Amino acid sequence: MIIENIIDKYLDEVISYIDCSDKEAKDIKSNLRKTLENLRDKNMNFDPYTDFGKPHLIAKRIKKEYLQENYPYKFEYKSKKELFGLPLVHINKRRGGIAKGIIAIGTISIGIISIGALPIGLISVGGLSIGLVFSIGGIAFGGLFGIGGVAISLLFAIGGFAISLFTALGGFALSNNFAVGGFAKAKEVALGGVANGRIAIFNQSGSGEFLFPTTQYCEEEIIGFIKEIKPNISNFILNTIKIFVY
Repeated sequence: MIIENIIDKYLDEVISYIDCSDKEAKDIKSNLRKTLENLRDKNMNFDPYTDFGKPHLIAKRIKKEYLQENYPYKFEYKSKKELFGLPLVHINKRRGGIAKGIIAIGTISIGIISIGALPIGLISVGGLSIGLVFSIGGIAFGGLFGIGGVAISLLFAIGGFAISLFTALGGFALSNNFAVGGFAKAKEVALGGVANGRIAIFNQSGSGEFLFPTTQYCEEEIIGFIKEIKPNISNFILNTIKIFVY
């Protein structure tokens, strides 16, 4: 009876060092109790504190092994190496946890390279992704480049719905400079099935100052006219037109 009380006390102490739900605590206690009772049956003088290990050390081992295997969303890892005061790698899969590191992975992640449901970084990949340089996500906000179902960026956006100041490519594309898509709208050059822009290149319908239906103009003619209209037009735009107009 005394040893049973000692085991109960020991189990409570172990659990006190583990951040877990009631269900997880019950599972951990059940499995650990079986181990301790097997050891007690082999040694009637068994004392878990001296013969099995200090509670805080056992808790540390359980967190690393048992919870990672059975409750992976509880997993958290921080590299010992740091840069600019941040861990080189921080992975936080705890429910509602935030990962902060040079490379950050978690539900909410903040880092140079950030991956998660809501990643924020220079390069971000995730559900709702915010990248100061490059972003990929269901909804992607990219400082320079954005790729996603909905993509918004300053330089280049690719997505089902794409918005960019310079170049947008998507099913629905909006841009201040150059847009390519099923529906393309741009202040300068628009290329698509339906195109709206100062220069509109289209195969269904178009509106703007200079209209070029691909059913009436070949690639060479369109390129020639555009060079006359915009002598300083970039080779990138001209090459893109060559790819999509045939």
